[in-house]
Amino acid sequence: MSGVQASLRLPAPASSSHWQLGSIGVSHGWHGAGRAPCQGLELLVPCGQPLSVQRGNLEQILRPPFDLLLLPASASDVTIPGFQGWRLSLEAEPIGRLASELSDHQCTPARCRRRLQELRVVQPRLSPEREIALGLVQLLQICSWKPLQEQGLPERLGMESTLLRMLAMLLCGDLVRRSQRQPTPTSPGKARIIEELLGWIDAHLEQRIALDDLARQSGYSARSLRNIFQERFGCGPVRWIRRRRMEVARERLLNPAGGETVSAIAAACGYPNLSQFSRHFHEAYSLRPSELLREGLRTGP
Repeated sequence: MSGVQASLRLPAPASSSHWQLGSIGVSHGWHGAGRAPCQGLELLVPCGQPLSVQRGNLEQILRPPFDLLLLPASASDVTIPGFQGWRLSLEAEPIGRLASELSDHQCTPARCRRRLQELRVVQPRLSPEREIALGLVQLLQICSWKPLQEQGLPERLGMESTLLRMLAMLLCGDLVRRSQRQPTPTSPGKARIIEELLGWIDAHLEQRIALDDLARQSGYSARSLRNIFQERFGCGPVRWIRRRRMEVARERLLNPAGGETVSAIAAACGYPNLSQFSRHFHEAYSLRPSELLREGLRTGP
């Protein structure tokens, strides 16, 4: 991202501004001297001049553009001088959840949230943390640009999600990397959960099944489910369900129960709309369902 730094030339944000980007409260400009917040979670991102932070007899110096300071509510004894930069009000829950997802759930959200309750001076010195920290500053600059804010583009472009993922890697990155280097014996349990989920899908094919339903049933996030299905089946969960419906429909059309119609089979496979069922079936097998049903009636008992 250092190449981006050289070419990024945005107008300077307003001297002092405050706004909300989803769950992130953003304050940019000059911040007067004071103490850490008595509640909540804050991240200080100095720019321009170094920031010297005092905690008891200890002094820590943050140097832009890479160094950050995480201030939990428990850090009430920290003295902060006035500084120029960003002050972010954060919620631990979404950052902990995203960090858990980035670790493929090897780390629990609760463990990641506990990490966020520690006073942290984040001073990345190696890649890719340095690039992530630099990207965080650059993205904050973009979000601070008034013409973008006036059009609501930071929210519409999903910049909150990108910022939260960057923060999850900066604040909980060691937990994420450790889980990737040392796979834990959770894959059998993961496989069992997915097998149970596939069985649940088969038992509910006649119903409308949304991605949120699968997330609630399995305990995995929608993003993790997409990755799991892509790795195992080569497609996302929604496409896999459609494929499974077509397989079940084909089997029932070839082996129809007495008096069973295309409409009845379509409804049993989650298609109240017969034309949509016929279109999807033809796309899958290059046959109309009625043709396969006639074949099943002709060759069946």
